[in-house]
Amino acid sequence: MQTDISLTSDTRKLIIDCKFTPEATQQHYEAQTLRSSHLFQINAYMDNLQGEWADDCEMMLLYPTVNIPLSADYTHKGHKIRIRTINLNQDWQDIHKDLLVLIS
Repeated sequence: MQTDISLTSDTRKLIIDCKFTPEATQQHYEAQTLRSSHLFQINAYMDNLQGEWADDCEMMLLYPTVNIPLSADYTHKGHKIRIRTINLNQDWQDIHKDLLVLIS
């Protein structure tokens, strides 16, 4: 499997999967839920981690947004998983700053 973005430092490993969908969530009965197919994909990345990545790797699903930001955190199989949005309707310098905040 090929990840969209894989970042490593001396202290962290982070896999970011970028999605470009009109909505980050889906309607399930009366509730808004995260898209299960995207969560299954992030779980597949976790299941296939090998070597140094298998021990302590963070995951992020990243969606574009213009109006409603989304931020959710959870842990699965010992890995931190973050769901985030980024506003692409701004100057590139602000997008850059926001991306740096997301990975910090």
